[in-house]
Amino acid sequence: PISTFNLMLEALLESNEQATLNGITRTSNVTISPGLRKAWNFGEKQLVAGIAAPIELGDDGGASLLLYLSYELPFRK
Repeated sequence: PISTFNLMLEALLESNEQATLNGITRTSNVTISPGLRKAWNFGEKQLVAGIAAPIELGDDGGASLLLYLSYELPFRK
């Protein structure tokens, strides 16, 4: 099988607005997620394994680990 390797970097900006007795408060958080994926092609089918480490920046910051495995088939009409 033919294989590919990709490095990835995703970013997410989350903005929340909440009504309080003193008016409206807005909070924002940024999450960056560095990761990598490896894919193996078997004809028109593909098997993908990946890992990412989402890191949330801001007042409620935290980190986690995401592992995934995907088996993909070709799109047909």
